Amino acid sequence: MIFRIMGKVISIPNEINQDLIRQAEMESPKECCGLLGGNDGLVSSRYPLLNRAAIPETSYFAAPDERFRAIKLMRERGEELIAIYHSHPKTDPYPSEKDLDMAFYAQAVYLIISLKNDVSARAFTIDSPKVSEVAIKII
Repeated sequence: MIFRIMGKVISIPNEINQDLIRQAEMESPKECCGLLGGNDGLVSSRYPLLNRAAIPETSYFAAPDERFRAIKLMRERGEELIAIYHSHPKTDPYPSEKDLDMAFYAQAVYLIISLKNDVSARAFTIDSPKVSEVAIKII
């Protein structure tokens, strides 16, 4: 099940936020990617995935079997898919044209971690071409 978040806040524990930043930095200059699970907008688990994109420096793609395993584990833990995350090592934390083309889950939140200049992150719902920002609360 996908958490339906419309104009709400996703809450990310600081420890998971730090893990997201470390993953983005470790995988740079390639984009990192993964899923965030939890309930009611509160993230409780991070599921890092391998970026298998043809050009991982400017796009991301997680293999379907890896996504399936992560979602299966989420369900076993009683979690919902809250967000799909990836990094932008050299660009701002805003969905690129490629990101819009790959946004297949209109109900999910898309979290983008940017390493441009300094670490920053923004979250969005994407129902292409409509992009709506979702607030992030680090707890």
